[in-house]
Amino acid sequence: MALGLALGLAGGLAGGLAGGLAFGLAFGLALGLTVGLTVGLGFILGWSLLYFRLPFYPVHFFSALFQHRLDNNPYLKDAGIWLPIWGLRQSLVQEAEANPVLARQFIQFLLEYRPLQRNLAAHLSHAVQAADWRHHELKANFLIAPEVIEGSRKNLKPSSIWRKALDKLCQQLTAYEEQQHLGLKLQLFQAFEQELQKFMDLTLNESQAWAHYYLPAIRQWQTLAVGRREELQQQAENLEPITGNVYLAGKALNPLYDKAVFVGRDEIREQLMLQLQTTQEMPLLLIRGQRRVGKTSLLNFLPKLLGSRFHVLYQDLQNAGFSDVPSWLQDLRKQFNQALQLEEENAWLPADNWLTAWQELQDYFLQHGDHKQEKIIFALDEYETLHSLLQQDPEQGARLLAALRSFLQAQNRVVFLLVGSAFLSELRQPNWSEYFVHLQTLTVDYLSPVEARELITRPVKLNYPEAVVARLVYLTQGHPHLLQALCSALVTYANRDNRRDMHMDDLDAAVAAALDFSAPVQTLFWGQFCCDTACHATVLQLLRGEAPKDPDSLRRLKLHGYIQQQENGQWGLRVPLFSMWIKAFY
Repeated sequence: MALGLALGLAGGLAGGLAGGLAFGLAFGLALGLTVGLTVGLGFILGWSLLYFRLPFYPVHFFSALFQHRLDNNPYLKDAGIWLPIWGLRQSLVQEAEANPVLARQFIQFLLEYRPLQRNLAAHLSHAVQAADWRHHELKANFLIAPEVIEGSRKNLKPSSIWRKALDKLCQQLTAYEEQQHLGLKLQLFQAFEQELQKFMDLTLNESQAWAHYYLPAIRQWQTLAVGRREELQQQAENLEPITGNVYLAGKALNPLYDKAVFVGRDEIREQLMLQLQTTQEMPLLLIRGQRRVGKTSLLNFLPKLLGSRFHVLYQDLQNAGFSDVPSWLQDLRKQFNQALQLEEENAWLPADNWLTAWQELQDYFLQHGDHKQEKIIFALDEYETLHSLLQQDPEQGARLLAALRSFLQAQNRVVFLLVGSAFLSELRQPNWSEYFVHLQTLTVDYLSPVEARELITRPVKLNYPEAVVARLVYLTQGHPHLLQALCSALVTYANRDNRRDMHMDDLDAAVAAALDFSAPVQTLFWGQFCCDTACHATVLQLLRGEAPKDPDSLRRLKLHGYIQQQENGQWGLRVPLFSMWIKAFY
């Protein structure tokens, strides 16, 4: 009995203690968890209220009802606004569309002083840009992309595909605006309409968080484009009832709208592409030929011929206005950055010492030249102008040419392509030929008889007798400028008289017009290439059938292809129109 009492007492005590402990622990844990959660949630709620400044939002909402202008709104007064204020963005967008100048100032304010409002700045930027498009219909200089607002949401940033399509659209519209010939102008505008439709389809597939701003502007442009095209078509029918005049004399051809008159050059194009695409060690390349034979036109078509692996950076040295070598080097770096989309915080200022400046530039090329595994081609048109800059200090110029040669031999990512009429051996002090022994020269000459016939007959709908075509080829010998000038005159006569059949009398009239004292090609030959007394005397002696007395002038005329040996063994001017022009005036 005593044992039972003891066991019962012990079991009861143990059970009571265990139960009490379990109950107490559970109750304490539940109470602690509840208190902890309450305190945690309270802390989070309090932190959110303070961090996001939520108690101020009713004030902002209320003030936005009365202060919703670009120059009077809560964002101007409070830098701590996190969440959007309902209805305010739409009001600001509407005012931005009506007042783009003030809107751009407000956008700049947001970017500098309100980092929390980059999404708002992106919306306003799109609205302002789209408004510019609507207010300046069919004007290329306003067809630019909106500013990319760093830090804004991804769905507020246009894709790179959209931006490239916009660039192409702008280029097409610019080509139309710059073209003076009515027939070509119509063709370019029709091409612009097609690109505009593609751009609309692309915009519809972009994020509508920003694309909706541009859709009304694009639709407006499409409507206006229809009217503009119909107007151009009517003008073309009135002024060119027979055929469009696509010929250009004295102007470099553009791949956007001059494909019809860019004929021939197959051999030189293949040679150039072979050199650039397959050669491991890039030599210095020279495209050489007489003035006005199509060297610059070939350069303009080069990007399309080579494809996307090449960036062709074009410098027109004759018209660039470079005063010295450092400014030329500075422009090379600027174009290099644009091609590879590189940005420098501070503009590069080349050293006065040419070699030091070049070493800095070549190091920069080598550092960034493999940026996208693409080759950079610096095409220096009228490169003889660079020689005149080097002549300012021939010793420095010689050292610079030596450094350029070493650079070209050490890598094949950056290529220099010289374009001009002079041979390297003719450039002295410094002597170019001493430094570029392995120069690759490609000669741009006149069109072949087959290519000349193609240029006469293919681009236009005129009926030419064989005798007229043959005489055109003979008189010009395929000289591109002269051939285009005569063909352009014949098209003008056809449209003037409303007929397709051309006659020899028409060609005689065109030739008479070409024999003008200020004819550009003839004056370039007589006044620039053959500018001294000895050369003039040599040409006149050849025209009279006399033996030339100055062997140097004769040699130079042969070297540059202005004269050729005739069937009787005597030398004479290669192009009959040159002979006719000189006999008429000298």
